[in-house]
Amino acid sequence: MTRAAQIRQWLADNPGWHFAGDVADGMGARGPDRKRLTSALGQMTISGTVRFAGKHGSMRYAAGRAARKYTQRAG
Repeated sequence: MTRAAQIRQWLADNPGWHFAGDVADGMGARGPDRKRLTSALGQMTISGTVRFAGKHGSMRYAAGRAARKYTQRAG
């Protein structure tokens, strides 16, 4: 199972909003693995596979995709 899949599974098993440290603690990540996990979590927000709220230092994460903005084409 990839790191991203593990993160998605952990968020699905633990509903609600969580800080990156909570996710890392819940998954038992320590040392360099903790840094890789939080980095992967940040990349997942960029790709849209994880919902996020807040700003740097207080960012929270939850399972599920963020809603995408769709525009209707005229015509």
